[in-house]
Amino acid sequence: MMNFIPFRNCLLRVIFTSIVWVSIVQAQGIGISPAVMNQRFKPGQSFTVEVTLSNTTDTAMLMHGLTSDLWFDPKTNDRTLPAPGSTPRSAANWIEFVPKQVVVPAQSRALVKVVVTPQKVVSGGYYAAMFFESTPEFAGTAKDTKQSIFMNFRIASFLLLTAEGTEQYKVDISDYKVIPPDATHKLRTEFTLDNQSNTHLFPRVQLAILNDKKRVIGKADGDWIRFMPGQKKVFAVSYPGELPAGSYDALLTIVHEGGSIVTRDIPFRVENTQ
Repeated sequence: MMNFIPFRNCLLRVIFTSIVWVSIVQAQGIGISPAVMNQRFKPGQSFTVEVTLSNTTDTAMLMHGLTSDLWFDPKTNDRTLPAPGSTPRSAANWIEFVPKQVVVPAQSRALVKVVVTPQKVVSGGYYAAMFFESTPEFAGTAKDTKQSIFMNFRIASFLLLTAEGTEQYKVDISDYKVIPPDATHKLRTEFTLDNQSNTHLFPRVQLAILNDKKRVIGKADGDWIRFMPGQKKVFAVSYPGELPAGSYDALLTIVHEGGSIVTRDIPFRVENTQ
């Protein structure tokens, strides 16, 4: 199965006076909603979205907003958060927070408006990460180094934008193959998915197994995933059912926002695994 796990947790950052930064995952304390916004816009026209900051601690938090680009590493396909304006489809410099700072009361919430002003000449998708960071507070002194320790929270929401009427969709499947089941493994289909569109997609992979009479005898679905423009990645989907010895076809289907359906038919054979 294919999974994308969005950024939902808080980052508790520990700041030393020597400017050494350490990040650990903090599941509770400060939250943000929505974690991901998928928004269409008209080029050159400002619009407003809203985010809600929640504080489940017993202390009021002063938070300020900042942005980064939202992109991916072409080698590893890992999400990256580089400096504003440093990636080809950056929306980070289009964003203004109103207010720029907000106090989130203890055990309460606060609303922040985000004004987005796109450029006039744009096409396809543009992306940004919106961070809200609390003011560092003194948390004690390190026993071994005697350095002062400060703590603050940093949370993020991702903004996925698409310029209306400028989308160009194209998705390709290559390097596809079927790994037949054996005595210890289920059938597995592997393929490379290439988003040649100028905007992001949420494609879903569907796998159908056909017998030698071209009748569907089983199906398996992949999860919805977020796929950035220009992103290319190897995926796999497994079929959990049992298949007796014989000849089959694996029918891969990609469904996405562009309305087109991309399919690949992969013949394969299952040998007797007994």
